[in-house]
Amino acid sequence: TGTQGLGGIPPANFPLIRPLLGLKRSDILAYCEDVRITPRHDSSNAKLHYRRNWVRSELLPMMRSYSSSVDDALLRLSEIAGEESALLDTLALQTLQSIILLESLGEIHIDFAQLCELPRPLARRAVRLAIERMRGSLQDIDFETVERTLDAEQLSFTLPGAQAIRIQHYHDRLSIAIPDLPLEMIPWQIKLEIGVEVKLPDGSHIHCKIVENAAQLTETAQRVSCIAIPVEEVFSPLAVRMRQNGDRMTLRGRKTPRKLQDILVDRKVPRHLRDTVPLLCDATGSILAAMGVVGSSAVHDQGSARGSETCGGQSLWRHDPFIFLEA
Repeated sequence: TGTQGLGGIPPANFPLIRPLLGLKRSDILAYCEDVRITPRHDSSNAKLHYRRNWVRSELLPMMRSYSSSVDDALLRLSEIAGEESALLDTLALQTLQSIILLESLGEIHIDFAQLCELPRPLARRAVRLAIERMRGSLQDIDFETVERTLDAEQLSFTLPGAQAIRIQHYHDRLSIAIPDLPLEMIPWQIKLEIGVEVKLPDGSHIHCKIVENAAQLTETAQRVSCIAIPVEEVFSPLAVRMRQNGDRMTLRGRKTPRKLQDILVDRKVPRHLRDTVPLLCDATGSILAAMGVVGSSAVHDQGSARGSETCGGQSLWRHDPFIFLEA
């Protein structure tokens, strides 16, 4: 077992509280006799084919014959392991949050390079936490499963159980997902970072970078679908996400926001494609653009296959430097 197993059952795990957990069985029985309480006995505790019962009935008495302090030593070990395990869980959770590239109802994408740079104990905990998020429990998730995930010897494998989980390595990502979950059921949001290209769930890519002036853009970049936003008008960090009920966006030339649903209808985006349009948002949650469709009042120019303005327009270059996104 690991330190989590050595920590044993926690004395308090809301809503359960176990005030007698640290006491010896003999002390509890003596107390019951003093106050004339008849305790209830679980008959299964006498069956030695259960390993826990064999340890309690056979192994521990043997250990006590060698050392009378074995009970105190084991309790002390359990307390120390439990405290250290709780600390590792806290650090692993903080670390996991910082290396998640995408998280949705049915899938987590983790930066695999950053995961592998972590100290191995922390990396193991991060993987276990990610699996638990998707699976709901860590039952039957053993040490070998976690090691196989970190070593990436298999590009893809499935963890069986009541809720199957698919582990997949591709490029620089580790994906932990519920297989065969319909795409429309998976809300997603991905944080954008300067200089990093991200892959969206539909397989398309978005690249975000700082551009000081027009000369830094290639002719190709000026032709593709792109968005440019003056740096001083951006509330970082930026993110792209899928459409949600109630989304609104303020278009250029307008002072009041419109329903995104109406905007997509006006732009003749087919119904079955509306949930696949990536929405660019800032740190306040405001929608800056429906990528490849239309930009908000904050976006100074957007090129798209629909024939809207190109990134070479003069209105763009008056606001150097700017954040440039191309899809």
